[in-house]
Amino acid sequence: MNYNSESVFRTLEEAFADLPPEEVKAHEKSGAFKYIPLHHDKFIEQLCIALGLLLANDSSKKLKFIDVGCGIGTKLMLAADISYNIVSHGIEINAQYVAKAKKLMECYNKKKLCGDNVRIDSENIILGDARKHDFSPYDILYFYCPMLDTAKQVELEAQLYKTAKEGALILANLKKVMDTDDKNHSIKAAFRPISGSWTIYEKVRGKQAIKRLRS
Repeated sequence: MNYNSESVFRTLEEAFADLPPEEVKAHEKSGAFKYIPLHHDKFIEQLCIALGLLLANDSSKKLKFIDVGCGIGTKLMLAADISYNIVSHGIEINAQYVAKAKKLMECYNKKKLCGDNVRIDSENIILGDARKHDFSPYDILYFYCPMLDTAKQVELEAQLYKTAKEGALILANLKKVMDTDDKNHSIKAAFRPISGSWTIYEKVRGKQAIKRLRS
């Protein structure tokens, strides 16, 4: 995505995600950031690497993707458009963002270019606290540090790492759990870029880990 396209996309996102000042304050008081999307090129890069790892032995299997702190849901659309293998899900703590995301998915599903196999069920967008969510159904878990409160972000990550299934890949952006604690959470780096504040981790147990990529 070039600079001009990114600029237009971000402007549309910010306009659609706009909340009244009092709602923003309440959202941040709860310990969460207001909707701040990751640069789309970075997300696409991470997702394509994860797909390469997970589809290496079976290019036809379906993969459940979840955006943890999905906001208005634009990453759900990007993920679904990138690969027919992906079934998009999202969880978000803010009810207004969830309503906006569901509306966006309705519009997305009506596109003439959108086939049945890339439709996003609005029921896949969950209103809830990710710190209490069971992440075992998902193959790809993505987050961009949705919690403003560091302690709550650590709680969120701990729940995600604890409940993620073996072999799941975690696209972690601005991870707050210390790297020295990774073994305690049974996660290991599957891909680490030369530079950047993100890493793709794999949930591992025993010797069942998929082959690592080197940066």
